Amino acid sequence: MKLKLAYIIGALAMASNTNAAVYFVTNISSGYAYSDGLFQNPDNSLSDGGIVAFGVFTGTGFNANDIATSISNFTILASGLTGSNSVTLGGAFPGYVETNVDTANIEGANPLIGQDLFVFVGNDSTLATSTAFGLFKTATIQSDFPNEQTYLANPFIAITTDELLLGEEGSITFNPNNALSTNEETFTTLKLTAPVPEPSAAILGGLGALIACVRRRRN
Repeated sequence: MKLKLAYIIGALAMASNTNAAVYFVTNISSGYAYSDGLFQNPDNSLSDGGIVAFGVFTGTGFNANDIATSISNFTILASGLTGSNSVTLGGAFPGYVETNVDTANIEGANPLIGQDLFVFVGNDSTLATSTAFGLFKTATIQSDFPNEQTYLANPFIAITTDELLLGEEGSITFNPNNALSTNEETFTTLKLTAPVPEPSAAILGGLGALIACVRRRRN
């Protein structure tokens, strides 16, 4: 059986008669209850209200041991929330995201050209308030002139190309419960993961707990 894929699609395209590019973020591959891949929380529940952000890193970039700083270095170009309304699917469903944002064309001396493009996923409505994450590289931004650029990202391909920086491939089986399918389906997922603190931070936390215990015993 063919591996069911989740697509997070970023498209930079000129709209007719307008000077704009469009960023489109979605994991809808073929439609609800078919072969779409879904976003999944660490507890195996489908993500509902989590952010899927499309953007680039600045400053010191990404550091798996310092997620807070990594988030502050991330410039969001477009984002959407899992479980929000999807025009394509005709409703709102956990695990899915669909959104687009109009921006200026990426051309000329635009500093975005040549930068790596990432999808940064969190389990809350913002990256800063999220406690679990998924992150993978999608492509390198190129100029929209003379031809508009289209960027496709598939986290499960990213796993095989070492471009998945946070999260893992998972799966979930459930009954989509709609008119098109009444049987249980197994979906491939991008399963978010809680970051592991730096050893130094863990040691400091342990020392703090130990000191607190000693103080309580003395009292």
